[in-house]
Amino acid sequence: MRANRQRGFVLLEIIISIALFSLVATSMVVALDRLAKTSTMAQVESRIFRRMDSVMTEVCFRPGNRIKIGKTRLPADATGVSVEVLVKPADLVSIEGTALKHMYKVRIRGRLEGSREPVRDLERLVYLPPVGNRTLSGR
Repeated sequence: MRANRQRGFVLLEIIISIALFSLVATSMVVALDRLAKTSTMAQVESRIFRRMDSVMTEVCFRPGNRIKIGKTRLPADATGVSVEVLVKPADLVSIEGTALKHMYKVRIRGRLEGSREPVRDLERLVYLPPVGNRTLSGR
């Protein structure tokens, strides 16, 4: 008697291999989608922080040591980031219990225009003593 061996794949083997390929392909698409979203979010956050850092430098190190007390809104620039600046005197006390004068709290809130998220905050304490007869504007 002769053994009747078939060559090739059984239908079940082909179905299993197609299912495995589909599973791997689907997981790769999901992974690539998440990677693209993460990359986009990182770029947005980078734009926001660059603008906020630029505004913080401008506010804190303005020529003549002048700083504007109060709230200021800056419209969106070419990158699409709008910024809100809040400057107020900082109520700080030294270890000895004496009030520290000429200290200001600068808080900057940045956001991508037309979007609720992400909103980021940047805060810094700044020491700005009066220079000569100049006083801080807004006081």
